[in-house]
Formats: sequence, structure tokens, C-alpha cells
Amino acid sequence: ASTPERGLTADMVVNHPSHLAARSTTLNDIWPALELGVKELFENQEEGFSKKTFMVLYTNVYNYCTSGKPHLPIGNIKGRPGGSGGVLSSLGGTGGTRGKEGATFVGAEMYANVTGLLEKHLEGNVKKGIEGKSDETLLAIFNREWKRYTMSSKTLDRMFEYLNRHWVKREVEEGRLNVYKVKTLALIEWRKHMFKDCHERVTQAILRLIERERNGDLIDKALIADAVDCYVALSLKAAKEPTTVPEDPIATYAKYFEREFIKETRKYYTAERENFFAAPGAQVTEYMKKVERRLVEEDKRVQDYLHSRTRDGLVQVCVEVLIKCVVDLLHNEFKVLLSQDKNEDLKRMYGLLERVPDGHAPLRNLLEVHIVEQGNAAIGTVAQTAVSDAAQYVVVLLDTHRKYATLAADAFSGDTHFVASLDKACRAFCNDNAVTKLAKSTTKSPELLAKYVDSLLKKGSKMVEENETEETLGKVMTVFRYIEDRDVFQKFYARHLSRRLVMGTSASDDAEELMISKLKGACGYEYVSKLQRMFQDVRLSADLNTNFQDHLKSGGHGALGLDFSMQVLSAGSWPIEQRKGSFVVPGALEKAVQRFELFYNNKHQGRKLTWLWNLSKGELKTNYLKSSYVVQASTHQMAVLLHFNSTLSSSTEELRAATGIEPETLRGVLGILVKAKFFVPAGGGGSSGGGANGEPAADAFGDKASFALNTGYKGKRLKVNINVPIKAEQKVEAEETHKTVEADRSMQIQASIVRIMKMRKVLSHTALIQEVVQQLSSRFKPNIPNIKKSIDMLIEKEYLERKEGERGMYSYVA
Repeated sequence: ASTPERGLTADMVVNHPSHLAARSTTLNDIWPALELGVKELFENQEEGFSKKTFMVLYTNVYNYCTSGKPHLPIGNIKGRPGGSGGVLSSLGGTGGTRGKEGATFVGAEMYANVTGLLEKHLEGNVKKGIEGKSDETLLAIFNREWKRYTMSSKTLDRMFEYLNRHWVKREVEEGRLNVYKVKTLALIEWRKHMFKDCHERVTQAILRLIERERNGDLIDKALIADAVDCYVALSLKAAKEPTTVPEDPIATYAKYFEREFIKETRKYYTAERENFFAAPGAQVTEYMKKVERRLVEEDKRVQDYLHSRTRDGLVQVCVEVLIKCVVDLLHNEFKVLLSQDKNEDLKRMYGLLERVPDGHAPLRNLLEVHIVEQGNAAIGTVAQTAVSDAAQYVVVLLDTHRKYATLAADAFSGDTHFVASLDKACRAFCNDNAVTKLAKSTTKSPELLAKYVDSLLKKGSKMVEENETEETLGKVMTVFRYIEDRDVFQKFYARHLSRRLVMGTSASDDAEELMISKLKGACGYEYVSKLQRMFQDVRLSADLNTNFQDHLKSGGHGALGLDFSMQVLSAGSWPIEQRKGSFVVPGALEKAVQRFELFYNNKHQGRKLTWLWNLSKGELKTNYLKSSYVVQASTHQMAVLLHFNSTLSSSTEELRAATGIEPETLRGVLGILVKAKFFVPAGGGGSSGGGANGEPAADAFGDKASFALNTGYKGKRLKVNINVPIKAEQKVEAEETHKTVEADRSMQIQASIVRIMKMRKVLSHTALIQEVVQQLSSRFKPNIPNIKKSIDMLIEKEYLERKEGERGMYSYVA
């Protein structure tokens, strides 16, 4: 045998072997040394394997493989050391292979001998070492031998590198079966002679160890991890290997361990579940905690010592045994947990049922029903007062929503399906509850919400701090999104806004614009177009007042004798109407009114001014009392008070004739003046006093009733505001608003029908109603009888016609 020059390393011999290429060696010459070296390599690892020995053996393999000619015909080889001659017969007819270019590669005899050495080693000391062993002792010895064997196999593979490069490579390329690189051959021999006989014992030992860990015992996880590594390694498939090697990269692991492991897992957890519920006092909440722990443990088990691909099958069997089998129990417990506000347990249940297909569907339905019940119950407790207290009503709605929105976010991880159930439930109890039933009005919710917003945006509101305005309006929009009759909200909101702008009671223009911006984002430009024009009118009116004052100064008309300002409002944008009657403008105001009308008509020809005296206001100064008071009053109140400049007492009939105020309105004005103690009843026409909030009693102000100026009036403040809403007027305004809503809805329904039919040309009755409902649902929920009524009206107007011969079909009339 030839040896490398002193000082050459193994890499140098591998990369620069040309100086040895001419040497010729027979297998009989080199095999005794190779056999001895391989035996030492596998059996004496503790003593180590010297580099010098490795290089001698490596060079011998190289010399043999590159000799270029076979040395023995197959018939002369009776067998191989430690094995039979059967392996050689499958490798070809001779000890060498002729390549496509004519070169001859030798190696069949050497390959057979290496196979025999591995077989002899495994059938000898290795297999005998685990006989009679079990459990941890068996695993410890099995793993130790496996590690030694694989380490030695790597060295063996490098030692026979030239056998791999030449003969093995050529055999594989020509489709020869059962020929592998030496490293792979070693694994196959281990599988054939070692693993085949002991895998059942090893698998059972692993499973018993895992069961002990599940029962709470501490175990040596490395024993399992090393054994699993062996199972996985024996499954590998090298490139260009024959099809007899399994395609699955972990086939051996899956077949001999994973199947048994999954089977035992199912058995173990089935027994655990049955034992848990068989025990007295078993609680579903405690069971969920146990399942949650078990799932975490099994995931950790995969991370610690199992193959990652086992996770899916392991989780699946755990879910089937521990969760799917008790789904009905969990669903029943869900209602209990909701009623007890057990959010942590609800979160745990959500997480467990998330693993079950459609496991959440019943929960969502139960949640929706529960929220509707709780919302209705919360409103029911305050219905008697909330029907007239908008703040109380809206706060109850917001509190209920906040509670379950927090639940959906925390316990249900913001799941969109659960949020949808929350939205559906809130929409139900926001539009139909004890308050709407008590008011006998399905549109009470939008009316109260608009009233609540009005209280937020008015001056002096104690309901919201300035820095909390945006947050509070955001909460308002939360309720608004659940309101079905948004057109009703729009009408009431516009009416309240108009009063705030006209009366100058708006707390902040920024807050007003922010609210309109939010409404625009929710419903579009058309929804807020009139609201925005109202702001535009207010700004234009400010400029108009400035121009009017300049006109008075520059025109030589003289001073008006009082501070006078006005707002000119576009008739089509403001939801206000002139009251009936012929109001007599007080003499103190008449000059200013005439001057402004003349100025405006000259500036804007063709326009008509209509004075809204019911919305006008002013200030009066008392000159008949010891203290001088400033009285803030409506124009109607001013007219009545100024009448007493010429008399100290007057009857209701005289006041009506002098002021031109309608009887119902006059009764409200007198009621407030009596309540404020500026007037005192002077006898005749009925009893004195008034109702709540300035509303007079039914018979308090007959035509013959007489009132005198209270010359002994004493007030706590020098500025007195008597310009407060009259309840009777508020009731009339609410009724008028509802009538306007109904009229607008009728027109919108008709317009929607015409749009649809113009596009469709021909449509069935059912389909037409469905499309109308869908098209208008963003503004209000159309009433089916109203849709039918609108269809009949359009047929009368000849926009539509019933199609002859086809029942329930309509066609568009161009």
C-alpha cells in the first residue's frame, strides 16, 4: 500500500492525488488493512481514529478505484466477509463497470465487502447490546449506539470517497438498483439489521416515557429527541436514489412512531375527558382550563423532541377528543358565562372553539340574542324618564354598546363575525325598545339622539369638556350608525342646528363643523348639503349687517336708536316656517325694520323678505323699578311688554289685538311672563298660574283674563332671560317635523321607483319592492304599504303601467 508524503493533509491527498495515479492495487492486497481499519473505526471510538491511519486507508481506496481494471471475475468470489454472495449478483456480471466513454470503473467487490462489514458489526456487538433492555435503559443504549454508528459512518463515507465518486456514481446514473453512497448505505444497513428488529420496543419505550410526562413526571427528554432523530434520519431520500427508498422524507418516522403516538394520544385523552366529567362537581370552566394547558403542553412537546410535522396531526386528534366531543356542553355554558360577565372564560372558550370548524357560529347567535336582551333590559329600567331625557337614553345605549364592544375586542379578538353580531344586536334594540314603545313611535330614537347632540353643542353644556368634544361626538356617531331612520335624525338635527345658529347659542363653530363632517363621512354629501348652506347663510349675514351699518352711516339716514342686526336665511335650506297670524311690529322696532327692507330690496331686486318673528329676539331695559333690569326676550314677549308702556294692565283680548299674536302663542308668552313674575293676574277669565316649563293651564288665559305689570318685581340677577322654549311650540314643531319626514319619504320612494323602472324597463312587483328597500335603506327603512301606495300613485301619474297579461309585472312609461 502506498502512503502519502509526510506533511500532506487529508484534503491535500483528496484534491491532489495525481502522483499516486500510476500505482496499481488489487482488492486482495488492500482489503485486510481496510477491514481492520473499518472495524477499529466502528468499535473503538473512545481511543480515536488517527489521521495517519485514515490517510493510508483513503489512499488504498483511491488506488484501487482508479486502477481502471477489474481483478476477479464474479465466479471466483464465493462470498464476502461476513455475508453472502447474493449482493454481488445484483451489481453486475463482473467486478468492474465500463462507462459510456469506454473507461472501466472497479468497485463492485469493495462495495460488497463494505456492506458485509456493516452487517457484521450491526448483527454482532450492537444488536447484542440492547437484548433484554427496556424503557429508559433501552433508549439510552439505542441512542448511544446510533450516535456512534452515524459518527463512524460519516468518517467511513469520507474514507470511501473515491468509491462514491466513480463506481457508485456510474451505477446510479445507469439505473442500477440498490446502490447508494456509503453514508446512505450505512443508514440502510442500520434500518435493515438493527432498526427492523427493535423498532417496536423502542417505540413503546418512547410512548411510555411520554405518558409519564403527561402524568406529571419529570423525564429525560433527550432520550426521546435522540431516538426521534434516528427515525427521521432513516427516512431520508437522497437525490437520484432508486424508487425503493420512500418518497416521504419522514416515512420511517411516520410509519413506525407517529402513527402509534397519535393512536396512544387519542386513547389517553379520551380516558382523561371521560374521567373528568365522571367526577362529581365537574365544571366546564375548569375543563376548558385543563384543555388549554394540554394543548400548550402538546405544542411544547413537539418543540422539545418530536418532528414539526407531527404538530398538525397531534393538534387534530386533541381537538377531536377534547373539544369536538364536548361542543354542545361548551355552547350551553356560553350563555351562563355571558350572563355572569366571565370574560376570561369566554376568551378561553373562543380560543378552543376556533379550532373546530363552524364552532363559533352558535356562539355568535347566542351573543346577538343576549345583547338584545340586555340592551332592552337596560333601557326598560329607565324608560319612564328616558322618553323625555335624551341624555339618559343615549348614555344607556352607549353603555350597553361599550360593554359588549369591549367583550368582542378582548374575549373574541375583534373577530369580524362577532362584531357583526354586536352590530346587528345594537341595531335591533336601538330602534325597537321600551322607549319607542312608550312613545308609540318607531322614530323616537333618532329624535332623542338629535336632541342629545343639540344639548352637547349648545353654550353652557356641562355634558362635555372642550377637549373631549371629538371623542363625545365619536360616541354619538356610534349610536347614529345603528339608527335605521336617519332621515328623521337629519330633520331634527337641522331644526336644532337652525335654532342654535339663529339664537347664537352654538358653543363652537369648530364643533359644529366637526359633527357635520362626521355625518358627511357616514351618509355622503347630499345628507349634509343643506346644513352646510345654513352655515354659509350665517357668514353672509354677518357681511350683510356690516354693509347695512355702513349704509346707515354714509347715507345720512340717521341712527336707528337701537342696536339692530339680522340674519337672512335661504328659504330652501332652513327647516323653519313663518307662524300664522299678522304680527304687529312694535313701534320701537318699526323704523329699523323698514330701513332694512328698503336697503335689502335695493341691493337684491326680485327677492322677497319674510320676517320670522317667532325666531327673533331682543333686550329690553326696565325703567319702572328701583333697580334697572335687562330683560332678554323673544320678539313676541317684547311686543307684549312694550304694550305696557301705555297701560299698567290689559286683558288677553286687548293684548291679542295690539300685538297680532296667535292665541295659542300668546297664551305661552303670558304664561312665561307670569311665571317670571313680571305680570300678575288682575282677575277675570280664569284661574292664575301656569303649567310646567311655562305652559299655562288650560283655562288660565281666557279672552277676559286681565294681567297687571308687577311694579314690585325683584330679581336675583340684573340680567333676566325669559326667552325660553314654550313646550306647546316644541310639541307643534316635533309634529311638523314628523309630517315633513313623511312627505319627504313619499317623494323619495316615488323617485326611487322611477329611477329603478327607468333603468329596468320591466320588473316584477316583488323585485321592485326589494330594490326600493335596498336603495333607500341607507336613509330610512321604507314601509312596504307606503311603497305599494307610491306605486299606485305613479301609475295614476302615468309613470308606470301594469303589463297586460302578466300578473304582478310593471313597465316604465317613457
